[in-house]
Amino acid sequence: MELNEGEILGEEKEDEAGGAHQQQRQGGSPSGRKEKMQIRVRAQLFAHARELAGGVSEVSLEVDDGWTTAQCFEDILTRFPALKSLASCLTLALNDSYVDKNAPPILVRDGDELALIPPISGG
Repeated sequence: MELNEGEILGEEKEDEAGGAHQQQRQGGSPSGRKEKMQIRVRAQLFAHARELAGGVSEVSLEVDDGWTTAQCFEDILTRFPALKSLASCLTLALNDSYVDKNAPPILVRDGDELALIPPISGG
């Protein structure tokens, strides 16, 4: 059976017997369970963080809608365990703004960009 746009959006539609029925939107799952929407967040690793990640400078994360910067950070540490040695001194930025580690969690949105910035030294 092929559904038209009106049926997918839950509008009334005449059935073959002539009676009206209502299609209910179930979140896209055949079982009727609502599935979480996936979003994509890009993370950039700089300097020593990139080295510890084996030269990887960019990571694409596909996470559930509702994740925070802290959850994304933990996911990156899980993917690249060598970064754990720098975890306490890495600075995190979201869309070019520094994230305060003591502030309440910040939700990430589709298309956001995180940056993991290690301590900088020079002379």
